Amino acid sequence: MSLAPPTTAYDLELLKTSPARGTDRDHGWCYGLPPGIAESQWPLSPYDGFPMQPCFTLKLPEQYRTKGADYVALTMFADQQHDEPGEIETIAEYLASETLERPANPDLLPFWTYKQNRHPMEFRMKDIIDHNFAAIWLTAAEFTGPLCQPPRLAGNALLQANPPPPWLEKGSARAVFDLHVGSYDSVDEIVNKYWYRLFGCVPEIGHHAYGIAMSKRDGDPNVGRPPRDKLLHKDELGAYVPPYSKEAEAFELERLSGRNHLGGTMFPCQWTPKYSATYLEIEEHFGGFNFGGGNAQLDLATMEFDWACG
Repeated sequence: MSLAPPTTAYDLELLKTSPARGTDRDHGWCYGLPPGIAESQWPLSPYDGFPMQPCFTLKLPEQYRTKGADYVALTMFADQQHDEPGEIETIAEYLASETLERPANPDLLPFWTYKQNRHPMEFRMKDIIDHNFAAIWLTAAEFTGPLCQPPRLAGNALLQANPPPPWLEKGSARAVFDLHVGSYDSVDEIVNKYWYRLFGCVPEIGHHAYGIAMSKRDGDPNVGRPPRDKLLHKDELGAYVPPYSKEAEAFELERLSGRNHLGGTMFPCQWTPKYSATYLEIEEHFGGFNFGGGNAQLDLATMEFDWACG
């Protein structure tokens, strides 16, 4: 589907409160669980076999619904972001195969079930270091649907080579908090740490979600323009203005750096991917990612995903 270039960019803020589900302020959430999908559709890692970590669910404005008007939201998953499990070759080979027959090995049955029931709007992505990501476009009914619990694969012999990812028991928010904050004797010791200030507390154990606030971005000259590293023609009307160029000084674009957002000026930590104007840029806290201190971009038109460390 080809959309007209967007005329509005949106800033996205992670809130310290639960999502406002079912209200006009329901723009989605980070951490927590995905809505509207079946357990059999939960993306499984083609690397270690465990359910992939849920990162965020975002309801998109109409100008960013690149897969058609029926698909209003996006829910995203990632391989384990802070552990380095070993690859389970049996699972990797099976998920990559085109076989449709029910496997004789009972430990492969969850992966056969997943292959049979994959969501029709699931997109798979892999980064430069072979970490896997998945995104599912959701209808309005799916976005407002019940939350999905992750598949229970405890006892599966194929998964015994690696410990379960911490988010499965702790929830994504608590898992990333514990990883970054480490041990402490009292809350007073950590109140000034970034991850405590982000949540405003120690996240409870469980699959708790944190809402997303969405606001229109003003004063960004690059709304509707595909991001590029440099001006193709210095005097070209309507050309993308790189944020650290001389031409950007008049717009004070550096004030927009470090935000999660849809469209407008991109602030990649290294290179600028040649994406469409309908893209999403996120920081690590927008779902508990590990971008090496950097950030990431998702082209909603092509579903290409890229990140770079800071």
